[in-house]
Amino acid sequence: MKRHWIALFIMLAIQVIGSLAFLAVTALTPFIKDEFALSSSAVGVLIVALYFGYFLTLIPGGVVTDVFGERRSLGLGLGLVGALAVVVGASANPWVLGVGLFALGCGYST
Repeated sequence: MKRHWIALFIMLAIQVIGSLAFLAVTALTPFIKDEFALSSSAVGVLIVALYFGYFLTLIPGGVVTDVFGERRSLGLGLGLVGALAVVVGASANPWVLGVGLFALGCGYST
């Protein structure tokens, strides 16, 4: 198999895993609501924090990609997504969850 096909499959796998970490949050909202005893409005704010972090850093993420290249920006962004997925998954405080989701959105924007 040629080198560029291997790189393509690696990038595809990274994108799928990153997307699952990002998009799984909305599917998990009933469990988040029950676990943290939150209202529907509070859960909505958490989802808004996730997407706000994403939208806020889309253009800066594109600039970072243009300046430093795809490998570095994708590695940094999805490394951040992976680390924050662990933090968000282990959080016991809704405020930590909200800040972690905002930062996870920022990492996903690359």
